[in-house]
Amino acid sequence: MKLNSGARARFAFVTVLTLVLSVVVSQAGTAQQAQQSDMIARIFSNEFSVDLPAAPNWFGGGESYVVIERADDGKGSNVVLYDTETGQGGRLSSLPLN
Repeated sequence: MKLNSGARARFAFVTVLTLVLSVVVSQAGTAQQAQQSDMIARIFSNEFSVDLPAAPNWFGGGESYVVIERADDGKGSNVVLYDTETGQGGRLSSLPLN
């Protein structure tokens, strides 16, 4: 079966178009897969976690309370005793982050 020049041109065009589209779709899928992988890594890195304060432990009928706060350097925690009347706090202990 012989193809005339018009049929050959259409066949060549369709072949090239198919190859170009398959490359474009393949690249788009790879980019989307990379974005999904990045989002999963961000979710499990605790980037979106909320750091809510723990409830205080009250002492002496409400005269003072103890809370655990994040250390100033962000690498651990401090146990702090606050006086209810003055609001002054004093660190009782430091807990390093392992």
